[in-house]
Amino acid sequence: MTIPAEKRRSPRIVPIGSNEDVVVMQINGEQYLAKILDLSDGGTCVYAIEPDVPLDVGDTFRVAFYHKGHVEEIDVTVSRKNGQVAGLEFDSASAEAKSHIQAKIIRLEVEWMRLKPTG
Repeated sequence: MTIPAEKRRSPRIVPIGSNEDVVVMQINGEQYLAKILDLSDGGTCVYAIEPDVPLDVGDTFRVAFYHKGHVEEIDVTVSRKNGQVAGLEFDSASAEAKSHIQAKIIRLEVEWMRLKPTG
């Protein structure tokens, strides 16, 4: 699924080769793993590991991110869904949560530049 660039409010970073590219979705008292496909300061696109995760557009729940020894939990809303892929918008993240997400984005960008072929 391709999203037109003009609809994006924030640039995205793709976590290739990262050991921190998994989140835990906490939905209706259950926990589900998902792989981060891209990440921005406004949300994330994830791939649910299990095919039967109860996700529908408009659903709200909590997502737990890991970054440098710290777990950050953020409330999200499902903005789009296609099979096991879902776009999650961050709702009211605290200043500390926003800071951790921004640090994670920067670290992933540095990692991407390190892994990117040169030429």
